[in-house]
Amino acid sequence: KNHPQLDRFKKVPIKYINTYLYFLYKESCDRGYCFDKRNVVKPFTKKKLAVTDKQLKYELQHLKKKLKIRNKEKYKEILKIKNPKPNPLFKVKKGPIEKWEKV
Repeated sequence: KNHPQLDRFKKVPIKYINTYLYFLYKESCDRGYCFDKRNVVKPFTKKKLAVTDKQLKYELQHLKKKLKIRNKEKYKEILKIKNPKPNPLFKVKKGPIEKWEKV
């Protein structure tokens, strides 16, 4: 099943996906999980994709709802976050929740 969040990658070159996965890998290692590095391949890009501030906040609220049920400890850790930081591939701009979200 396709996750709607993947729609943001459907019309961009593969190097954007590679860059996203690279930053996902780095973050996972910082958290002690170490995402499978075999999924991280070159080429990468230094260009950024746009993400809206309301989309980021929506995704954070969605995560909080899931964690409240699945992992109360992690839920408490992120409860106070109001303005989430995006994956470094993204540049935040003002705007609405994406149309592909099921709100």
